[in-house]
Amino acid sequence: PSLRLKPVAICQKYIVVTSNYPARELGVGKLVRITEALKIVPDLTLVNGEDLTPYRNVSKQIYSVLSRFGVAERMGMDEVWVDVTDRCRAEADRLVRDGGESPGWVG
Repeated sequence: PSLRLKPVAICQKYIVVTSNYPARELGVGKLVRITEALKIVPDLTLVNGEDLTPYRNVSKQIYSVLSRFGVAERMGMDEVWVDVTDRCRAEADRLVRDGGESPGWVG
């Protein structure tokens, strides 16, 4: 939380692998050399991103939660696609069964 509004970059080796929105707004994007990023934003906060274990662990936890809502497909460490079609159809059926009208989004 203390870094939320400050420009922050995650670094691996000698490059910035990603940055937050405040850093991007100031011109620090992905795959920029650290030295170049610091020229652009001298007060840039650098975070070592070499050990991805904590991120992988949280990614697995998030995937576990999202897969409860439908078929989940991991697209990367920070991206998951979830097909909620069956869950939406079941909810529409429940609404109709309980005396309501079929939602307009049901095909």
